[in-house]
Amino acid sequence: MRVLATLLQPTAGRATVLGHDVVGEPLAVRRRIGLAGQLAAVDGELTGRENLEMIGRLYRLSGVDARARAGELLERFALDDAANRRVATYSGGCAAGLISPRV
Repeated sequence: MRVLATLLQPTAGRATVLGHDVVGEPLAVRRRIGLAGQLAAVDGELTGRENLEMIGRLYRLSGVDARARAGELLERFALDDAANRRVATYSGGCAAGLISPRV
């Protein structure tokens, strides 16, 4: 999975995702996949904004770009009010509360 997600280089052979080589075209591969941890896709001790920035950094955005994209997403989904609260304070449900925060 790590090779297919472009997190590790293959030690031998070749791997592609939807026709894109994981070594030669890592950005194209990352644009076509999504990853979520086995237990949770968010860290409950971080705020919603911090989680979005962390995911942006995992997708290799710069710190500035990750912050900007997090802001865009929070605004787009009208989650500005919940952005700076710890995710552990969110209600359960869709996307561990990122979509339906407790009011």
